[in-house]
Amino acid sequence: MAEIKIKEFDKTAYKCNKCGHVWFSRGDERPLTCPKCKTARWDKEPRKKKD
Repeated sequence: MAEIKIKEFDKTAYKCNKCGHVWFSRGDERPLTCPKCKTARWDKEPRKKKD
């Protein structure tokens, strides 16, 4: 789960599935990239490695 709604702050927290970084949104739009590792796939499940 990459999106967490926190009622007390009325802000949405996002979590990167690649690096684990958690941050709060500034506005109402979903972020395009993780601010820490810059991946665009921050909300997708990690890809499985091929053997």
